[in-house]
Order: sequence, then structure tokens, then C-alpha cells
Amino acid sequence: MKIIAWNVQGVKKPQICEEVRYIIHFHRPDMLFLTETMVVESTTLRLISHLGFDHYDFINPANHSGMWVLWNNNNILANVLLKEQRFIHMLVLDIQAQHMVTISSVYAPRKASENRSFGTISLH
Repeated sequence: MKIIAWNVQGVKKPQICEEVRYIIHFHRPDMLFLTETMVVESTTLRLISHLGFDHYDFINPANHSGMWVLWNNNNILANVLLKEQRFIHMLVLDIQAQHMVTISSVYAPRKASENRSFGTISLH
């Protein structure tokens, strides 16, 4: 299972989609997390459709955040367990190894004052 995570600092920059396609072509990740995407839902859906992944989920941006997770079910089976404004938790089965793991992508606040309440998760 190959997973790549990248803080793209704005996915609308023209070179970012080219670089993502390069990563996909040469590294062939099973799952790709992109943070700090900074694009609204309509742009997210348009850009994701050109990246070649069968499955995805995303969090719309707030204060320079935004997060995407993209995956194909060739080598893994994945489900989103929980997502909030700053994290996505996934349950992932590595098909070949028959091993299940929980994987989280987190976009933590930059300011120390915001980090105090960040560790608190409210389950709905």
C-alpha cells in the first residue's frame, strides 16, 4: 500500500495539477491526501475529475484549509470513518497483505492558541 500526503498550498495553481499527475504516473499511490487545497466545492469536483482516481472525499476550505483524499480500489479498500473541518479518518484494508489500518490526515491550526481546542473531537 502506497500513500502520499502533500500540503499543496492552493490546488488552483496551474503547476499543481501537473505535479499531481506526475506523482500519480511515477509513484502510483493507492491513496493521495492533499491539504490546504483552498478551493470551493465546484472547483474541487472539476479538478478531481481530471486526476484519475475512482474514489474521493473532501473537506471544503475554511481559513486556508481544505482537504482531499483520493484513492483507487486496486490494492486497497477504503472508507471514510469520520471527517471534520481539519481531519479525515479512514479505515483502509491492504488487499494483498490482508491487513486493516486506520489512517488519518490532519491539518492542524498554525496558532498555538487554536491548538488547545483542536484535540477535542465531538462525535455527532
